[in-house]
Amino acid sequence: MYDCLVQHAPLAYKFTGKERDAESGLDNFGARYNSSQYARFMTPDPMGGKLADPQTLNKYPYVRNNPLTLTDPTGLYTIGCNNGVTDCQKQEKNFDKALQKALKSKDASVRNAAAAYGPLSKQAGDAGDNGVNVTLMTKVDAANDNGVTRNQAGTPGWTYDDVSNTFKPATQVDIKSGLSGNTLEETAVHEGVHVEDRNNFVGSFGAVLGPVGYSVHSDNALNILGRQSEVNAFTVQNVLRQSLGEPPIDIQRTLSRPPYSTNPSMDRPIILTVPQ
Repeated sequence: MYDCLVQHAPLAYKFTGKERDAESGLDNFGARYNSSQYARFMTPDPMGGKLADPQTLNKYPYVRNNPLTLTDPTGLYTIGCNNGVTDCQKQEKNFDKALQKALKSKDASVRNAAAAYGPLSKQAGDAGDNGVNVTLMTKVDAANDNGVTRNQAGTPGWTYDDVSNTFKPATQVDIKSGLSGNTLEETAVHEGVHVEDRNNFVGSFGAVLGPVGYSVHSDNALNILGRQSEVNAFTVQNVLRQSLGEPPIDIQRTLSRPPYSTNPSMDRPIILTVPQ
């Protein structure tokens, strides 16, 4: 028999199960702090709203001022379409279905790639996102690839929250619209490996308070070159292809040809700017 002494900490989890700071009385939602007293967030929502849903344009209220039926969990990925994409909502659902299918894979590497996105946001303007945004596009790049993963515009690939003193990725995944079936699942998993690689490195960021302020440490070994991230992505994609009864992709041959052989990002770290 195993016996242990359990010391109970004061109950700190309050509104929708979020941890409440004892000093400020604010609830920690990951990306932002919320005041239950004033029924608003203390900082603006980092995600944009939609004109079709005016409540999402107000960046301070909790779940569009409808807490009776909606909640705002953390760890969400967001998805949308650019101009020219038809049946946007249907394609968004198809993408998430592809991820859900991959999450049921017998292989852990495929499941991890799908899980790297996080759950799908349930509404526009959700706070507490995990820094991954997916956009369905008619054309993702000049090479007409099925998918591309990059920094979100205006960011170095990560963001810093000075309230919670934490870092999170700022990853943009562009997916070619109109994909379906195995091709869509393969593309989602392939780009998911890139998301996972970025998550791993940014997840190593940590701010430590010293005598003269904060200093940031990171595991630079996780800041792999774009080429290695592509090898990782194709390797997991081949695992998925095997389960789908499809022949493997010749990785080295593929990477030796355009657009990979002419892409300068292949020989650069996946995150160029690291916090100091």
